[in-house]
Amino acid sequence: MDWAQLWSFARIELGLASAEFWRLTLYELDVLRVAWRRQQEREDRRAALSAWVLVNVNRDTAKRAEPFDLQEIVSWLGHGFQRETKPTPTALPDKQATLEELMQKMQTMKMLNDAMRQNGPQGTS
Repeated sequence: MDWAQLWSFARIELGLASAEFWRLTLYELDVLRVAWRRQQEREDRRAALSAWVLVNVNRDTAKRAEPFDLQEIVSWLGHGFQRETKPTPTALPDKQATLEELMQKMQTMKMLNDAMRQNGPQGTS
C-alpha cells in the first residue's frame, strides 16, 4: 500500500482530517484500521443475521425441512467473516533461566575469544 492509499483510507473510511492523518504513526493508523475492520465485521454480521432470519422464516419447509445454517447464508452474501478466536497464550520462558543461559553463552564466547587471542589463529601453514 502506498501513502496515497493510506491517506485515502484514513480520510474516507476513518473520517480523519488530512492533518490528523499526517500526525499519526503507522502503528496508530494500524490500531485505527483494526478497530474499523472489527466495526465493519459487526455490521456485516448484523446484516447476515437479518438475512438468515428472513431466509429461514420464508423457506419452503416441504423442500427443505432443516433451517439454513448462518455460515451458508454468509457464503451467499460473499462475506468470509468469522468470529476471531484469540490464540491461546503460550507460557513465557523463565526469565531467570533465560538470563542464566545467555550469561553462560556469553562467558563461553569470551573464553573462546581469549583463547584465540592467546594462541593466535590455528591451522595456518
